Amino acid sequence: MILFLKVFFTEFIAEMGDKTQLMLIALTSKYKLKDIIIGTAAAILVLNGLAVLAGGLVSEFVPEWLIKNIAALAFLYFAASTISDGDEEEEENGRSKIKFAPLAVFCTFCS
Repeated sequence: MILFLKVFFTEFIAEMGDKTQLMLIALTSKYKLKDIIIGTAAAILVLNGLAVLAGGLVSEFVPEWLIKNIAALAFLYFAASTISDGDEEEEENGRSKIKFAPLAVFCTFCS
């Protein structure tokens, strides 16, 4: 259990300054703190649950060497696509069509 807590807190601290934090700071200008916390918690639970489920299923049926090669190719693809400035996403006047604030935060977190 102590090992779990050490890993959890180390990862927690390492992830504090990522784009998620900046997104949540931006959302505070639009939504109430309670809505942001509810939407973020739901998104984290869903995304991590799906990741664990998918990872468990994939590791049962796909050999480890193939997973490593696919991960390496995906990394190279995303690196190359980041370097090339392709299509820029257009904003929709900064307005969300979703009226339920926790759902809007959930969708923003997941995208």
